[in-house]
Amino acid sequence: MSDTPSNVDMPEVSWTALGAAWTRAREGDRPDALFTDPLAAHFITAVGGEAPYIKAGEQARADADADPLANPFTAMGDYVALRTRWLDDLLRDAAADGIRQVVLLAAGLDTRAYRLDWPAGLRLFELDLPELVSFKENVLRAHAARPACDRTAVSFDLRDGWSTALRTAGFDPTRPTVWLAEGLLHYLTPEDNQAMLDDITALSAPGSRLATDHIEADMMGGSHAPTADSTGLKYDRLVKGGPGTTPATWLERSGWQAEEHAVADCAVRHGRPIPPLLDPDVPGSVKDGAVFLSARWNGPRTTAA
Repeated sequence: MSDTPSNVDMPEVSWTALGAAWTRAREGDRPDALFTDPLAAHFITAVGGEAPYIKAGEQARADADADPLANPFTAMGDYVALRTRWLDDLLRDAAADGIRQVVLLAAGLDTRAYRLDWPAGLRLFELDLPELVSFKENVLRAHAARPACDRTAVSFDLRDGWSTALRTAGFDPTRPTVWLAEGLLHYLTPEDNQAMLDDITALSAPGSRLATDHIEADMMGGSHAPTADSTGLKYDRLVKGGPGTTPATWLERSGWQAEEHAVADCAVRHGRPIPPLLDPDVPGSVKDGAVFLSARWNGPRTTAA
């Protein structure tokens, strides 16, 4: 468990979900919001004002003229909001194409089961560590939240036999699936990432899709470590290296057809500035420090005889 100041007890890595929830809650306050997430504010209230990320987030709002790279929320700017909207659109497109099974890996405090308009018959599975799932379910129950799809929460560690737990919960590997691994890869070692991808691939019917993002360790280490640690977490303990190669190469080696999507292009499309920590015009930024990725699985590749 972490030693973070809060009335909620969770492993340190689970607290990273709070930063994303805080950003999603604030996004909904904007007149030009890319999405709304009414439940996100309930998670923030439930953890208390001393919890990780809360102080840094409120300081970012108060110190609008401060060095943008000195605060994790100003440094990343609209990154989480852009990622959320990009993944929302990808899920909508997949549902429009007839896919009726979605799996959120390390779902955190994601509320897409509640806030997106899903077609009839869609099943959505959320996987995360037991303590985080318990906290999330308690908050959802307290606010009588009702999902817009057939939602199942599965408590399990993605580093330890999660695929069996998913199938036991009702997942159907014969149906095409959309897999989301949002804000996850850099918290796993290369070995754990590959094991996870092997399980995803083994459970994927032809026509399945996968979406993820990757944040380079340089974004949270070196000269940027104090900014990352101002969240109240120690990122040198949390960041494990990611896939060990470029994410697109990692996916393609396992037979997925992968495509990279630049964060800057997504920002321009939605009329938002490039996140300062990714903007090459900002001194001290990390060029190509993050990327969005989508991939499709059409079955094992065959070689000519």
